[in-house]
Amino acid sequence: GKGGFIETSGFKHLGVDGIRVSTDAVNGQTGTWLLDPNDITIVQTGGSGISAGPNFVPSPPGGPSTVSATTINAALLSTNVSIATDTAGANIIFDTSGGNIFIAKANAGSATLDLNAHQSINFTGGGSTNFQANNAGGGGNLTVNLNPGTGSVSTAAGNSVQVNTTNSGNTSSVVLKAGKTWNNSGTLTLNAAGTLKLHDGTGASTFNNATGAFITGASASNGGVGAVGTVGGTMQNDGTINFTQGAFKVATYASTGGSLTNDNSVTITDSYSLTGGSFSPSGSLAITQNTGALNFGPGIGSNLTFSGPVSLAVAGGDLNLAGNLKTTASGASGEINIKSTGAGNLLFTTSSLTTEGGGSILVSALGTGTITASAGSI
Repeated sequence: GKGGFIETSGFKHLGVDGIRVSTDAVNGQTGTWLLDPNDITIVQTGGSGISAGPNFVPSPPGGPSTVSATTINAALLSTNVSIATDTAGANIIFDTSGGNIFIAKANAGSATLDLNAHQSINFTGGGSTNFQANNAGGGGNLTVNLNPGTGSVSTAAGNSVQVNTTNSGNTSSVVLKAGKTWNNSGTLTLNAAGTLKLHDGTGASTFNNATGAFITGASASNGGVGAVGTVGGTMQNDGTINFTQGAFKVATYASTGGSLTNDNSVTITDSYSLTGGSFSPSGSLAITQNTGALNFGPGIGSNLTFSGPVSLAVAGGDLNLAGNLKTTASGASGEINIKSTGAGNLLFTTSSLTTEGGGSILVSALGTGTITASAGSI
């Protein structure tokens, strides 16, 4: 059957540090522990806002509600945890001023941490908040759902959020709920099988990587930036994105001055816009532009060498290629495929397409568009 449900409420504040709960079912799904105060602050240790038991009372009256990562982690061993504010304007705050925060699924099985704020979810304090699955034998799966209300998720400058796993066979994912926005002025690190998901299966969300901000990591093949069930979400990148592994999969990518490098794969399924900065993936590349023009020019995606296949596709808008594309992979993995499926034209200016591993080069206008090459080589 299904596991149990436990709700812990408080007016203005709530302190639960040291409380142990379990909603396990003998045979079946894990249940949920719901915390629903006003504002809630999450720290690594030393939760406050409640007196010593057995008679728990607010201490001091009107004080803050605080829960420690230690308490959350103990619950995640056997319980899904839901932390929710219950009044307008209330926030969930990860405060690392007293030390880095580690939220962990330390045993086998799956657990979910739902964070539901009436206003915002904020990462502050100048340290690092870590979401990880670290069971020694693998099989541990942690999902963290970020669901701000009228505000957004915010990482302040000088702060970092890390999504990672230790030991093989574990997964850790942070999911930004549909229609929500994450404003990053700090650093997001995705290591091993750690994933940021910008589509929760019902709708897409937006990640704004500000000037001076970073998305980085050495993600495994099942880590990186992606989505639940489908490729989706918007990445507005005016900072730096740099992966040594890990896939990067979004529906929309836009940048006015940021940079992107990735040694694995980059997939953009709806819209690509780069008006400044640099775009330098080196694994495989697949871009579909459903509306508007797709521009690759000097300094903007030019002179790129890939170790996998390259696919560029437009529908109603033109594809303007003024740079050089080369792949070093062999066979089908070394294919370059450039096509228009609608009225979009394929325009080649001072361009070259090269496959060093014997792969095919396919250039095709499948709709009413035309192919024009004013200079370059294939």
